[in-house]
Amino acid sequence: MATQRLYLGEVPVKMAQVGNSMSTYYSYWPEKKILEIYWKERVVTRCRALPGDAFVVICNGTKPIVNALGIPYRKVDIIAWLLSYYQQSRAYTLEGYENLMKTRRKSFWWWGYEDWEIRGENYIFALCNRQDCGGVFHIACYVNPKITKKEMIELFNHFERGFYYPSYFVKEILKKRLNFTDAEIAQIKAL
Repeated sequence: MATQRLYLGEVPVKMAQVGNSMSTYYSYWPEKKILEIYWKERVVTRCRALPGDAFVVICNGTKPIVNALGIPYRKVDIIAWLLSYYQQSRAYTLEGYENLMKTRRKSFWWWGYEDWEIRGENYIFALCNRQDCGGVFHIACYVNPKITKKEMIELFNHFERGFYYPSYFVKEILKKRLNFTDAEIAQIKAL
């Protein structure tokens, strides 16, 4: 069983393979707002889809199951999600962040443990050196709802490795969910 993800942008796609699935393909027409999933050369799912949408396709040897990928709605959650800080790593107050860090340090402690923060006036993102996670693990974050676009750009530029999502998808999220302009997006080094 394999779970694949589709991230949709502005570019039409005709019969592209879904991840490494041998029998599952997809086509996407942004101008028509239609996503089609094919299995064994037959359309098995047709649904409305917009640029910036994402889908999870479960391929288990039978007809694939297609679900919309849940993208957060609140600004602070979108920022954290784009930087791969999932719900259990988010705090919504400074006190909550400090408590989360204490808990995380107890949970993740091992020989040679070290954590560090990327800090701004309206955000804190903590990482640690976890060898089994490619050397870096995202442990906790706090984003003040008052964060400005200028601060978001500064924050995104601190993450030199970029985003774990395709750049065209991140751009759509920034435009549609956080109201970024093309000029503001151009200031983000990872894109």
